Amino acid sequence: MRKHLTTGLISLLLIIILIIGMGTSTAQDTTPTLSPTPTLTSTPGPTVTPGPRPLGCDTALPLQIGELVWVRHGVIIRHQPTRSGAQVNYFTEPTLVEIIGGPVCGDDYYWWQIKAPGNDGWVAEGTIDFGAFLESSGFLSDGTPINRTCNSPLEVTAGEIVVLAADVRVREAPGLGGRVETIAPRDSQLTILGGPECVDGFNWWQVRATVLGVTYEGWMVETYMLTTSYLETADCAVPLRLSIGQRAHVQYRDFTPKALRVAPGRERELLYTLVNNVPLEIVGGPVCVDGLNWWQVRVLASREVVGWLAEGGPGNYWIDPITIDPRYQ
Repeated sequence: MRKHLTTGLISLLLIIILIIGMGTSTAQDTTPTLSPTPTLTSTPGPTVTPGPRPLGCDTALPLQIGELVWVRHGVIIRHQPTRSGAQVNYFTEPTLVEIIGGPVCGDDYYWWQIKAPGNDGWVAEGTIDFGAFLESSGFLSDGTPINRTCNSPLEVTAGEIVVLAADVRVREAPGLGGRVETIAPRDSQLTILGGPECVDGFNWWQVRATVLGVTYEGWMVETYMLTTSYLETADCAVPLRLSIGQRAHVQYRDFTPKALRVAPGRERELLYTLVNNVPLEIVGGPVCVDGLNWWQVRVLASREVVGWLAEGGPGNYWIDPITIDPRYQ
């Protein structure tokens, strides 16, 4: 009797162990397996042109350390070169001061450090709304007369297109005292109409600029002009030696992303703007429109985009062919 009881207990224990093992195995088998999260890779492609830029500082007055200048009455002298700097001086009448530092760009305007009756400080050279606050006396503090001359002007001609590397004022007449007509934003393309004229120590060019759909004709200092070496109405130069199926990439030196359009022509609908190093494949062209050679290209990005891209011109091409060693083709 005891023997049969012992055998029965052992059998019962084995059955319990077996059931527990099966439950554990079932729980393990039904646990879901997590697949690795796919890694997203980004391919260089078209980018959208950023919105309007702030004004910034375009061209400082041609002043120098040690120069005597007149400060207009009613101008605040500040502790730091910013409009939030503490007020340290104030002139109720035109005052002769000495330039001892600057220029420094702050709050979109150039500031000059001055030595003045009372406290020294920083004065803004002027604003668009109220004109120049400073006017040179024509002399250094030791009495030496100042003879301002202009540097050699850019080699551009009437009808040539230039690109701006900064926001620049277009004035009614050449000179820093000319009334401001508009501010042409950085990356604008302008047409040279005439010039240069040397005024206030700068070379000035008469230009045509279109800003927010309005066309202006006025004068601009050449400091931030970048030449493009092509004319507004010129015939096309000899096109680049590109071939259908050839690989290339965008490569420019004028700080201006390039327009990919639905068809050849500067006024055709814009698809994207392309930044440096965007890879391309030539699929058509060239076609001469608006004085430029245009190529139909496929942008090699995660999403296929096909459009027309100008090649630029002599001295400023922005389609750079990729040459592959035949040994590795």
